[in-house]
Amino acid sequence: MAVAHPTLVVSVRSPSTSARTARSNGSCDAAPRASIAESESVLLGRRDALHVWVSPAEELAPVGGRVHLDVRLDRPADLDRLAALGAVPCWQDPQGRWRVYADAEGNLFCAVTGWTTELHST
Repeated sequence: MAVAHPTLVVSVRSPSTSARTARSNGSCDAAPRASIAESESVLLGRRDALHVWVSPAEELAPVGGRVHLDVRLDRPADLDRLAALGAVPCWQDPQGRWRVYADAEGNLFCAVTGWTTELHST
């Protein structure tokens, strides 16, 4: 299971406002765009390194539960390895591109896949 460029995801009410704040205080580069809709996620940083997605959420988890790790999986066998490590599947994107898991302590994380549901389902 490779995690070449891990991703952090921050859930907020207004991604565009949070991205402007991050860009203005110099903590992260946000791709400049003329306008960002409130329903759009915003990338902070570059995809070829550790980066952050600021994503919209209608309901916010309590403070401490608004940030989670995304890991990119290389092959379907990586899903079995997650299960062997104690990860519990919680939800799957209908197209099978990503899944939400809970680790052994209940912390949520996403597994991003490069294959579709038809190839492997957990």
